[in-house]
Amino acid sequence: MQHTVMSDQVPLSSLRFLPLQAREFHSLPAGFEYQHEISEGSNTTAFDTGIDARDLRRCVVCGMKGGGGLRPGVQRAHIIGRTEDILWGLLKGRGFVPSFAKSVVHEPRNGINLCSVHHVDFDGYRFFIRWVPSLSAFVFINFSQNGSLEQFHGKTVALDPNHSHSPFTAPFLIQEMRTRGFHPWCTDRSIPCPLSPTYTDVDNGGGDGVAGFGGAIDTGVESGGMAGPGGSGGVAGSSSGPSSTGVNQQYLVLGNPFQDPELLESMRRQWQQLPNWKSATVEGLTWEGTAEENAKQYVDLVGVSPH
Repeated sequence: MQHTVMSDQVPLSSLRFLPLQAREFHSLPAGFEYQHEISEGSNTTAFDTGIDARDLRRCVVCGMKGGGGLRPGVQRAHIIGRTEDILWGLLKGRGFVPSFAKSVVHEPRNGINLCSVHHVDFDGYRFFIRWVPSLSAFVFINFSQNGSLEQFHGKTVALDPNHSHSPFTAPFLIQEMRTRGFHPWCTDRSIPCPLSPTYTDVDNGGGDGVAGFGGAIDTGVESGGMAGPGGSGGVAGSSSGPSSTGVNQQYLVLGNPFQDPELLESMRRQWQQLPNWKSATVEGLTWEGTAEENAKQYVDLVGVSPH
């Protein structure tokens, strides 16, 4: 019986994002912190409009559309709670989110659009969303094995990882750990690959749909990868042999990364190469110097020329 094994993580050498700089973004010298003087109202508006523009005023899980002001049909949900300033600061200090990120309340990369039902499920720790770099996708995990959520388990949610306001992945990981704690008797389940989206838009007339988002995913992995399910978060092959297409079935198995310090560190370094990290860094920069000074500041922090 043949088994196909692959990892849910990708080697740093295979990533096609910006190269990691020697000076990590979370440990910048004094004077580089986010210092923009923006009113509370402006910050709140930026949070709302940033999420709405990214998520197209839809629940990222089921696709429900929101009307004016979104509520009560679709709501803007914080991943890390809006009152958790201490935790947010800890994530910045450990390099899990950029030091340039806005406050926990106002950072649009700390929020997603959810319908009222899935907002309650998310805040109630019935499911979590995991970023899987080998699939370049955010995956819905019904860890509580709730019956009404099972239809979404192991499917990709409508979040574009290349969007400048794509959610930071670390807040999702914190929410995942809380979900695991709420359901200590539940375990990780294997997920058949390739993955399909949680919903497909059938309203093509409005011009604002995300039809089939995340459906056609290239796993970008081969046989013989990282072994085994568990703490390392591997993907194991089927025990039932080849599929009907004649190709060995592959399964995604997500483990607890906090049980594997090396894996967690690898994930942290990968996060710092994602487009949303660069965008948050650029947004937090001040451009009060000369053109030459500003260009140098950009290259030093982001790693590429702005031209």
